[in-house]
Amino acid sequence: MQFLFETPGERGKIGPAWFLFFNIVQNMNRSGIYQTTYAALAKKYDASVAAVKKWRKWLCKSGVIESYSRGHSVAFRLLEPYMSFVKAVSKEREEQDDLKGLLILKRLLSKTINEKELSS
Repeated sequence: MQFLFETPGERGKIGPAWFLFFNIVQNMNRSGIYQTTYAALAKKYDASVAAVKKWRKWLCKSGVIESYSRGHSVAFRLLEPYMSFVKAVSKEREEQDDLKGLLILKRLLSKTINEKELSS
């Protein structure tokens, strides 16, 4: 977020398309691609399909995303440097999840060892 707010010109690249940008970031797969329909996005944000198409056009023109549209379906791909910065946040989250899992395993093993020592 700091990158978007503090780097000159970055807020302007997102412009009026904040809803769409954050939706792409939140729902994209590991390769940065998110596929949906215009109608689903319009319903989610209580906007018109035309508004969603304008947001898409804005982000493409600004070099934030690449997008492919076929009828009602649309696919988005986040471009660099946005992709790198989202991956860094995702990797940090995964590492935190791994650490939580290891802590739970440690507690479980400690509890099991303690119970065996008490029963001996």
